[in-house]
Amino acid sequence: MNQKNMNVQTLANHIKKSSQYIYYIYNKKDLDTGLLRKIADALEVNIFYFFVEHGTDFKEYTEIKPKSKPGELESCMNQIELLQKIIEDKEEIINLLKRQIK
Repeated sequence: MNQKNMNVQTLANHIKKSSQYIYYIYNKKDLDTGLLRKIADALEVNIFYFFVEHGTDFKEYTEIKPKSKPGELESCMNQIELLQKIIEDKEEIINLLKRQIK
């Protein structure tokens, strides 16, 4: 809270609780994730801020890791390129047919 220049009352207002409740949760051993999420949002930090050492790059905790097999992405990209070429060819055929109709 100090880093965000936020006092107890401001945090309490953000999470719609009393300042007494904020002091109460300071002394709790465990917090439910819903409350933790509200506090993280109020402090404008990633929820993982509370679980890792300060200064840690949170990207390793928040990036989505692909579950694809090796080569699968390349195969999909090749299929996309092929389908784009097919669409271009179909559009060209449509344009030729439109010119013949006129």
